[in-house]
Amino acid sequence: MSARLTLLLLCDEPELHSPFISALLAAGFRLLIEHYPEDAKTLLSRVPADAVMIRHHAVRCGSRVGAELKLVAPGTPIILFPSGAQCPGPQPGIDSVCHADPKDEIVARAVAVFFHSALTKQSSQRPVHAANENVPAAAAHSKTQLTL
Repeated sequence: MSARLTLLLLCDEPELHSPFISALLAAGFRLLIEHYPEDAKTLLSRVPADAVMIRHHAVRCGSRVGAELKLVAPGTPIILFPSGAQCPGPQPGIDSVCHADPKDEIVARAVAVFFHSALTKQSSQRPVHAANENVPAAAAHSKTQLTL
């Protein structure tokens, strides 16, 4: 049985991304959905998440939202699904950029399974930190670009 991972999804139009949301649930994620960056920061400060995924039209290439979320949860991976034009690369706080269409059911299933597997492996290798201990942010050279 696979680990139950908590994923915070910052998404302004969840009804448009129902194939992706369904795929994340089917992959075994416990899904928390927020529509506004401020609400996502508040929730992340109260509820631990194994990862944050951003699919929000107001968040262009991560803007400052990734950095703000990283301040709240420094050890939590933040994955951006940019909308519209190609993003030149991750911005501060964004650990990974995934160029995939979350409305495509086949791609959505593949992405959900991939991230569940990767996060399960990462969480089993992650050291346990005390509640107030600072966790170093990912090194700049470790940023990942994933295109499906």
